[in-house]
Amino acid sequence: MKRHPYLLLLLTTLCFSACTHEKTKDFKQYPATELTFEEIRIDSIMDYPRQLRIAGDSLLIINDHVEDKAVLLYNLSDSSCVRTVSIGQGPGEVLAPNWIDLAGDSLNVLSRNNGKINRYALNDLLQDKITACRTIDLKDADRFVQTDYGYIGMDFYLNDKEEVRLARAFDLMGNPVQDLDWYTEYQADDKILTYFCFQGQAGYHPGSHTLMVAPVYASTIWFYTWKDGQWEKSNSFPIGNGELERNAKKGDFTDEIRYTTKVLDICTDRDYFYYLHEDQQMKEGKTVDGCHYILRFLPDGTFDKLFKVDESVTAICPAGEVLYASFIGKDGEYTLGKTKL
Repeated sequence: MKRHPYLLLLLTTLCFSACTHEKTKDFKQYPATELTFEEIRIDSIMDYPRQLRIAGDSLLIINDHVEDKAVLLYNLSDSSCVRTVSIGQGPGEVLAPNWIDLAGDSLNVLSRNNGKINRYALNDLLQDKITACRTIDLKDADRFVQTDYGYIGMDFYLNDKEEVRLARAFDLMGNPVQDLDWYTEYQADDKILTYFCFQGQAGYHPGSHTLMVAPVYASTIWFYTWKDGQWEKSNSFPIGNGELERNAKKGDFTDEIRYTTKVLDICTDRDYFYYLHEDQQMKEGKTVDGCHYILRFLPDGTFDKLFKVDESVTAICPAGEVLYASFIGKDGEYTLGKTKL
């Protein structure tokens, strides 16, 4: 039988494309831009800043617990600092503060022990006072993000069939409306193990009405888009080789399997999602090598660019062409820094 030259060319092209796609499944094979941060002088001591957010173009909001205060406000314009949101059980206080989320001119602060959010006016917090505080109950959530349609709580949720669901959508009043269902096929006998492996963080891009969900140790980032009154899967991106998932099916949840990849932070600006990723190599339960990366995605979940950063970076915050970060500085203490993108 005569072989058509155009058919051979097509098959060769398809084969090459498939091979190329296979090779680029590991995001670390994309070219990475290395980012170096210039330290920002800050007079306030920081403990372990786990999140940064920015209000306007000059107010950094830092999730950092020091001296019975849950949040540090740092003004980039004049270097002034305010520690605010008291830790305790009194009116307007938070007990075991764990997560923050900026929504307009309000700051949400989550108490991990009960899954309740306190919502504060930023103008009040700048004066370290509370004139009004609204509370929303997200039913034991230990991570969350606010959307245009309510809240996404991340926790060990059980549905009516006692199946683990790791994210639950709530409306603006805190009423549960939908469970998100990634990794439903990995039901370990010990549901707590399933939770620790597949729990995660979420970020919301209001311009595209899209939600990014990144399980802490698993191998896929998921994207959901709001459509017809509910969240629907719209995109995904591989960040690992699937080893955790393959072993989870066999009931293997050992540290060497779990601690290979880890999400540290998710944040957004007008144009992108930013995902801060820790990549670890484990041996006998100890980290022997590690790298930190920032993956940037378009609002629809399409991968855009890869950055490499120092492994001491704990949190990031984009602001136009500038990226802010918290990391260990020259004196060995946590500090703030900035770099151009």
